Amino acid sequence: MSYENESKEILKLVGGKENVLDLVHCATRLRFRLKDEKRALKKDIEELPYVLSVVKSGGQYQIVIGQEVSDYYKSIISHLDLNNSSEPVHEKTSFVNTIFEWISSGFSPLIPVMAGSGMILAFLTVLTSMNWLSAESSTYLILYAAGNAIFYFLPIFLGYTLSQKMKVDAFVGACIGAALLNPNFMGLIELEKVSFINIPVIAINYSSTVFPIFVAIFIYVYLYRFLSRYIYKDVQLFLVSMISLMVMVPLTAILFGPVSTTIGDYIGNGIMWLIEVLPVLAGFVLGGLYPFLVILGLHWGFTPFTLQNLSQYGGDPIEGTCVVAIFTLIGISLGTFLRSKKHSSLRRLAAPATITGFLSGIIEPVLYGIILRYRRTMIIMIVSGGISGIIARLLNVTCDAYVFHNLFSLPVYSPNISALLIISFSLILSTCLTYFFGYKKEDLNMIETKLKETLIPPINGNIISLQEVKDEVFASKKVGDGIAVIPTDNIIVAPIHGKITTIFPTLHAICMKTQNGTEFMIHIGINTSFLDGKYFDMKVQVGDEVEQGQMLCCIDKEQMEKEGYDTTTILLIPYQENIKDISFEQDLLEIIY
Repeated sequence: MSYENESKEILKLVGGKENVLDLVHCATRLRFRLKDEKRALKKDIEELPYVLSVVKSGGQYQIVIGQEVSDYYKSIISHLDLNNSSEPVHEKTSFVNTIFEWISSGFSPLIPVMAGSGMILAFLTVLTSMNWLSAESSTYLILYAAGNAIFYFLPIFLGYTLSQKMKVDAFVGACIGAALLNPNFMGLIELEKVSFINIPVIAINYSSTVFPIFVAIFIYVYLYRFLSRYIYKDVQLFLVSMISLMVMVPLTAILFGPVSTTIGDYIGNGIMWLIEVLPVLAGFVLGGLYPFLVILGLHWGFTPFTLQNLSQYGGDPIEGTCVVAIFTLIGISLGTFLRSKKHSSLRRLAAPATITGFLSGIIEPVLYGIILRYRRTMIIMIVSGGISGIIARLLNVTCDAYVFHNLFSLPVYSPNISALLIISFSLILSTCLTYFFGYKKEDLNMIETKLKETLIPPINGNIISLQEVKDEVFASKKVGDGIAVIPTDNIIVAPIHGKITTIFPTLHAICMKTQNGTEFMIHIGINTSFLDGKYFDMKVQVGDEVEQGQMLCCIDKEQMEKEGYDTTTILLIPYQENIKDISFEQDLLEIIY
């Protein structure tokens, strides 16, 4: 699916491509930075069937899509010319929003590779804990390198993404991070005295760090713009990058690195102190209220502290607590599925949301589809998540690798038995509470209004099921569902209003697309392709818009049958994601969405 129409629709509703300053995406959201957010039509965007919600937070206009967000992003970005855009318009935003936007812009492009790398480390944890692989083996070391590379060289990747976000030379930004990890620089750590032109330098191991490169790139952005403005253009090619590196690397080593590392340590230690001294409060807040940060798109603000804790302590109590919030939401979705009635809108929403949560840890469909619509489930989320979070802190559960919280990441939590117990507890508690107390009777009785299209037979005759067609491919329904007609006349008509998308060269088959985007085929006869267009008189062309009942083709049924051909005509609807059901009633074929 190209998402071409959807991308144009989104761009139009956010104020047009000229209103877009920047666009990135995370696991579920398109994160726009707009010149004027007032031009974006929030209500209209939220009414789009493929949009879960719209959130304005952290200086970004966030459109929540779900798991297909990367496909939407690729389609939308192809219509934008961001590299050649003018200087960004700086709107007045709060300091907190600026910080969250800065963090989000750096991490968002890295989330997929960080999540994948974390799962490699989780996989290795399983292999070593089961004694299937030695931690000293070359196989382990190679796989560990694959999983740990993004985290070890994080200053390089962040240097690139942050610079790219601010539209300065991203490779210079990456080089600033790389310089801090260069073997020559790392070798200075072991020396007692280190200086740069007689200025003392505190050599630090910057692998897996976050705060130093954030500060360094923040300063580099202003330096780059200053140099680009005043240096003669003919020598900018090498002089801007040369001066930037010669200034920023020493400054980072002398000042920005040690200071930001110290500040980061104080903040991280403060969070750890709060968790250790007030575990009940910390557990309730992280377990019960974390989903509200997800709703606002602010949950990535924890990432720097998570990575710092993993590097410094080998385990992170923040994500070790937040995991129960994720499984609480999965439990609410599961309880909704079990409690809701068949064919209800709740069940249709809860089924895929539960599977998505279990397998990927993406819980936005639950938040926007269930929690924000039904207040009882929000109370259950806070109570169940809060209680589970308190227990998680009392049991001192930590997350020992950067992962998305899902079934596959369970091995990375420790103590493992305690973690599994509390995760199971949060899942079971929220499922039970939702099943028994989550919904009012009228909520459960709410049946989704069925969107449907009705197709008439493509030709007059006796209607039979596909199983009766004397062709194994059609009869087995391997390629789709539909009906067949043993014709009594020679006129093929359009089953529904739509567009002709394909006419086979042999004229024996016509493909159409409905207004809802559903594709179907009219296949005239069995093996009639061998006639090579003989006895077919096509009345339409590819691209024609036709009305239901309009003549498409005339055939010579009698001559076909004289030559031994079966003229059974099939109306075939290939299996498509947007179709919920296909039914046949009173000579009509109904497609239900």
